[in-house]
Amino acid sequence: MRKQVPLMIATIAGVLMLVQFFVPTYSMVRLLERFNLYVRVIGGFAVILGVASLMRVNWVRVKRRAENWQYGLVTIGGFAVMFAVGTFGGFWVSEGNFGSGIDPEKNHVFGWLFYNVFTPMDATIFALLGFYIASAAYRCMRAKDVTAGLLLTAAILVMLGRAPLTAWLWDTYIQETYPRVSTLGAVVEWLMNCPNTAAQRAIVFGASLAGLAQAVRILVGIERPYMAGTGE
Repeated sequence: MRKQVPLMIATIAGVLMLVQFFVPTYSMVRLLERFNLYVRVIGGFAVILGVASLMRVNWVRVKRRAENWQYGLVTIGGFAVMFAVGTFGGFWVSEGNFGSGIDPEKNHVFGWLFYNVFTPMDATIFALLGFYIASAAYRCMRAKDVTAGLLLTAAILVMLGRAPLTAWLWDTYIQETYPRVSTLGAVVEWLMNCPNTAAQRAIVFGASLAGLAQAVRILVGIERPYMAGTGE
């Protein structure tokens, strides 16, 4: 029963949602709304478990003075501050204390912390990822064969077309000298709308087929990710 009941629930729920998609009757739509409510409830408990696990892992790291334990302390402190401010609310401060905020007359501490602390840190992380993306692009765009050469050429044209100076130089000298040559902006638009869109659709189509195959395997009980911890 410990294994059969979860498998039966997952299969029945999956089949019902599949039927609801193709047969959207009133009763099926109401059933979908009820299932969505259950998903939100389960998601709430999952968030609680995730936060508890995160705090536990960082607390153990701080307690044992493991490598980079200071970051764990910052994580716990930041969570405690945001949780307290967001939960108990009403922490209104004057504009002069915290500068400009969401409300010019009343600035909420939670909003100020979110927009002036979390958002800049989030932007910093994504800015650092730009260097890794550039490194990966350099490694994958080395013209080792014809395909890589085409990819490198297209990438260079797109980057030049997105830069105002190079686009202006192209349109001023090359396009005026050779009128039959398209403007750099037109070349970039063609690359983005035709080859790039075709490749993106192929990737999405392949990912959709993989997702469909995975869903079928879960419905028939071949894949059981929801059975973690039950010996499966």
